[in-house]
Amino acid sequence: MKHNLIATHVRLSRLDPVKKLRLTNYLPKEEAHLVALMPKFDKNVQIGFSSKDDLINSIHPSWLTGIKQMQSSLAKNYIQDSALASLDIALPIQFASKTPLDFLFQISSEMLLKMCRFLGLYDVSLEMKKIIHSHQIKKIEEAFTKDEILFLQQCKKEKNLVSFIEIGLWNWDGDKKLLEEIILVRGMNRMAKALSEACDTFMWYLCHKMPKNEGMKLMQFHKPLQDKKIIESLIQQVESTYVYIKDAEG
Repeated sequence: MKHNLIATHVRLSRLDPVKKLRLTNYLPKEEAHLVALMPKFDKNVQIGFSSKDDLINSIHPSWLTGIKQMQSSLAKNYIQDSALASLDIALPIQFASKTPLDFLFQISSEMLLKMCRFLGLYDVSLEMKKIIHSHQIKKIEEAFTKDEILFLQQCKKEKNLVSFIEIGLWNWDGDKKLLEEIILVRGMNRMAKALSEACDTFMWYLCHKMPKNEGMKLMQFHKPLQDKKIIESLIQQVESTYVYIKDAEG
């Protein structure tokens, strides 16, 4: 019943006040009262779904086992409804309040992960400033692509990088796979902190665009920050990272 009422509320909210009042009068009194108590949503938000298939397609397959392989429409609808119910979607994306990083919802899962990888390089750049031995610097740089090294150089020139717990690069044993995993996690932490003021609804949909393990980590890192300057710096880092990757891709 809850999701039906939410859908009713969304549809009514798109109407002008006169039509909305007229149609609300047709609802049972209890339902009309519940709809009236629901929170308003931003009509200017440009992200949303026109069908259940669109919603399913916005969620990474790792969250939805077997749905996209279903051929029977009846079976597919049943599996879709069951899967969406199990994911406990609280509100439609139209209820999400706007953030400076709304564009993240529009990009692909692959781009989100790539951005997290590059954002993690901010942590690397902070530590590399403290490494004085050239052979250690060379060893670290060999783990990165040309674009990543250029991005590291860009990071070193920026101010207010925002520091977190150090990775410990001076003790790195050369395990590239482990370093890649650490950098990705560090980048997800930066992205989540940049989104510290984003509402839970927006974060739910963003996290479900990513592979399940990474999406759960991003949600885990999503915690409120009190320092507005730190949030602004992290938002700028996310925006700069996106621009850099797009420019590098041509």
